[in-house]
Amino acid sequence: MAKTNSGKPAGHWLRTLRPLSWWLLLVLALFGIRTHQRLMEQTRLDFTVALAGQPVEAAAMLDRKPFLSGQQISLGWHTLTISQPKAEPFTTSFFAWYSRHDLGRINLRRSVGTLSVQASPSAAIIFITGPEFSAVLSNSVGTNLTVPTDSYAVTAGYPHWSQSQNVTVFDSQPATCVFSPQLGALHLTCNRDGATYQLQSASGQNVGDGNLPDTLTGLPTGSYQLTASYHNHQVQNSARGSGQNQ
Repeated sequence: MAKTNSGKPAGHWLRTLRPLSWWLLLVLALFGIRTHQRLMEQTRLDFTVALAGQPVEAAAMLDRKPFLSGQQISLGWHTLTISQPKAEPFTTSFFAWYSRHDLGRINLRRSVGTLSVQASPSAAIIFITGPEFSAVLSNSVGTNLTVPTDSYAVTAGYPHWSQSQNVTVFDSQPATCVFSPQLGALHLTCNRDGATYQLQSASGQNVGDGNLPDTLTGLPTGSYQLTASYHNHQVQNSARGSGQNQ
């Protein structure tokens, strides 16, 4: 049996040092675990989100799970996705190691869509109004516009008729506003020279007045009340615009 310089068998020292070796390994393992926990506590992801240079609220998903800036992350590859109702989706991949990761400011791109406005016959004026975009069209049959995704109010105005529509433009989904009023002309005559008239709609709104004879164009089809005046005499009659000269 081999002996050491002290005269004791080598196996004796191995049996003596084995518990010390296990204890040392245990200490190293615990130290490694504690160091890992401490470093993982510092392994976080930070970022801010902006749209058109201004901070905005947005929904973030890290590896398809909801995520908030400043939360702890695991080691390895990750995919961060950010969505915001008025912006194009943003996606980036990165590798995380022990440390705090700061992606800085993430500038989203404004999402846009197509707004189609159609007017038949052509409208005297068309107003397009939204939070970030507006336009005015004169004597127009309409147009196709690329605009920021949002809600818009579109109004078409004719000499005796107007209508407003609300429309929402979504990303990659064209929105359409169509104005197609049924308009006609009303020809007014009288067998007395110097007679005047006043024309009102069925709701009592004044449509036109002046001297007879006269022709009113661009009238919505429907019933009208005509009052003709000659000196001190008045005559009331009903008239109807039907898209044809009357």
